[in-house]
Amino acid sequence: MRQFRSKSLALSLAVLAAAALALWGFKGAGATDFFLPQRGSGLLTSASRKTVSVAGELLPQGSARLGGQSSWEGWTSLAGLTGAAVLTACAAAATAGHRTMLCAAKRSGAATEKSVQYEVGKLALSLFEDDGKYYTVKLVKDNGDGTWDVTWIEDDAEDTVSVKNMKPQPKDFQPEDIVVAKCEEDQQRYTAKVKTNLGTGYVEVEWLEEGGEETVSLDVMFPQKKKFKDGQVIEAVFPDDGEWYGAKVIKVLEKCNFKIEWDDVEEGQDKIVDMFIDKIRVPRVAIDTLEIGQKMTGVVGSVRDFGAFVDVGCYTDGLIHVSKMATGRVTDPTKYCQEEQEVTVWVSSIDTEQNRLGLSLLESKARGGKGKGRGKGS
Repeated sequence: MRQFRSKSLALSLAVLAAAALALWGFKGAGATDFFLPQRGSGLLTSASRKTVSVAGELLPQGSARLGGQSSWEGWTSLAGLTGAAVLTACAAAATAGHRTMLCAAKRSGAATEKSVQYEVGKLALSLFEDDGKYYTVKLVKDNGDGTWDVTWIEDDAEDTVSVKNMKPQPKDFQPEDIVVAKCEEDQQRYTAKVKTNLGTGYVEVEWLEEGGEETVSLDVMFPQKKKFKDGQVIEAVFPDDGEWYGAKVIKVLEKCNFKIEWDDVEEGQDKIVDMFIDKIRVPRVAIDTLEIGQKMTGVVGSVRDFGAFVDVGCYTDGLIHVSKMATGRVTDPTKYCQEEQEVTVWVSSIDTEQNRLGLSLLESKARGGKGKGRGKGS
């Protein structure tokens, strides 16, 4: 990279020098005094060249001196041509250098991908082509041809997969970590505390609200991202009807419990109650209160072939289309978004008629989003 910077500086200096030479040359000659050889004059051989006498000197017809230029003006004209030629050469060199840098960047990216080292007996993620999702596998054997023999953790099935469809397993939960895991009995997700990471793709957890322990697969557990503080405005599930209502956090308690105060209650109902984290969320907002380009933080809900849905605190989830995930073409959205991952996004489009919210992982791709409705500031 240092070599590229040095070459870039040298090229910039050359361009500046060439520009100055061209400007000085053409200014000295005068744009109206400079002439190229005339069309139809033929090859400039000694036999066919036509000459004209100027101040007692024979000059080729169509030369610069015929426009009334002196020898000094001829030299400045030559300097102008030379500067223009150097500018053209510098532009070509800049283009070539840019292409070289792009190629180097691509090679560097490819080298980074190839630098991932997989080891026998370790865990990794592999693409299951039937649903396009990644699941945990145990690495059994490196076949040396770009494929691995693996065992799917979920059902102990043996398989052979391509390295191109593999990536590292980033989850490495430790005891006392607070997570969100799927309960086998009702297939719902609840907050739990890690007891033991078995290292086999399974983790023993303790359910914090109802109690009890369970062994859960890494594929269905994620870090608990929710955080609330004293005085924070929230929404919570009211026990009597299961609906969400406005409230405020009064005190943070132990084991992900909070003491909250309802905004409004009916006579005979408790205004201050204890509430578990799974039944608390940040207040929802309408998408027409947002602005194009607005920066937000959200949690990925699901990842599809066309993009990822993200909860940013609105009544509807926003969509990060694959075209808004990176500067280049994205063929695998899971390389940029994972379920339950906390991401920073920018609002790229607002459609109030269809109740659709477009998001972008890149701020540069958030501007100029258009929808059928109008958001705040649009």
